Amino acid sequence: MPDAQQLAQQILDSVGGSANIADVENCMTRLRVEVVSTDAVALDELKSTDGVMAALAAGSNLQIVLGPGLVDRVAVDLEALRAAAPSAAAGGAGASSAAAASGASGASGASPEELAARGASIKATARARSDGRTMRAIRKISAIFIPLIPALIACGLIAGINGILTNLGPG
Repeated sequence: MPDAQQLAQQILDSVGGSANIADVENCMTRLRVEVVSTDAVALDELKSTDGVMAALAAGSNLQIVLGPGLVDRVAVDLEALRAAAPSAAAGGAGASSAAAASGASGASGASPEELAARGASIKATARARSDGRTMRAIRKISAIFIPLIPALIACGLIAGINGILTNLGPG
C-alpha cells in the first residue's frame, strides 16, 4: 500500500502543482480535484502512479480513484501540501500574499472575506456548469429513485430470506 503523503505529493505534481488546484473534495473512493488549467495536468502520469486505480478527466474536473480509506488520508495530506505552498490557494491574489507575508492567521493565510469570496466564486462556477438541461433532467430522475433505494434493498432481503425458507422447508 502506498504512503498517503507520497501519493498526495505525486498527485500534486501530476496536476500541475498547488497553484493549478482550485478545489479538492473526496467521497468514499474518489478524490475530486478541480483544476485551473487542464493543460498543466499530466493525466497519463497520474494514471500510472502507484496507488491510483483510475483517473478520469471531465473538463476541469479530475476524478482520481484511490479506494476506501486511502482517499481520506490522501485528501488530508493534499490539503496540507496546498496550505504549505506559498500563495497558491488564493490564485496569487495580492491581498492574500500580503496577508501571508504579514503572518495573518488562518489555514491558507487568507482573510475570512477572501475565503468567502473564493467560496462564492467556486459555487457560482459549479452552479453554472450544472444548470444545463441534461443535468436538470438527471437531478429530477435521481430525486425520484434515491428515496426508493432503501425500499428496494429491503425487498431484496425479504425475497432472499423467503427463498431460503422456501428451499429449507419440507418438500
